[in-house]
Amino acid sequence: MNKVAQIYREYLAALTDRLRDGERDIDALVAARQELLLASDAATPDEIDRELAAVRRDLEEFARS
Repeated sequence: MNKVAQIYREYLAALTDRLRDGERDIDALVAARQELLLASDAATPDEIDRELAAVRRDLEEFARS
């Protein structure tokens, strides 16, 4: 599995947990994740941007369905 896919799966799991705990501000959740990833050097800024864009896209699609 490539790095972006691994980051995506980890983020989706973390996001799901936080939503279950009652958090609803998706923008704040995404911003917090971005800060965490940038601070950890787990990925390049480009990889982080792609991962966050994919999460937002999937959340929008879920909301429409």
